[in-house]
Amino acid sequence: MKISCIDKKEFEKKEGYSGVDLCNNLFDVILIVIIKGEISYLVNIGEQFGPMIHRAELFNVVDNSLPSYWAYRYYGFKNKLKNREYNFDVFIDAIIGPKELVENDKFMFDIYENPRDLSEKIYRIMQKYKGN
Repeated sequence: MKISCIDKKEFEKKEGYSGVDLCNNLFDVILIVIIKGEISYLVNIGEQFGPMIHRAELFNVVDNSLPSYWAYRYYGFKNKLKNREYNFDVFIDAIIGPKELVENDKFMFDIYENPRDLSEKIYRIMQKYKGN
């Protein structure tokens, strides 16, 4: 699945970034996340930010095909994942993406706590399925 940013200024305003380099403005969706009933994408916008969750409303879908190796996991409407190591929760209804991420609750916290580790894990997953 590929997406492009609709409006760079609106993206920066809503996501709280400035000076975002969108390069060719075409991004691979790493994962689809449904949070409190709203669709978001896990996308790596640039090296300066790493993989982050961004609201779908900020993007156009360029290619809506989903990889055959993706899996789906439904948690329940407004389900709360509790981080046992740190004191914060992540509200999540469902996720669709590579099974290595979908089957691992910890990766949602890695987005915030260990973005470099998550980037490396995502890279390995993408290399594993390259060509599928």
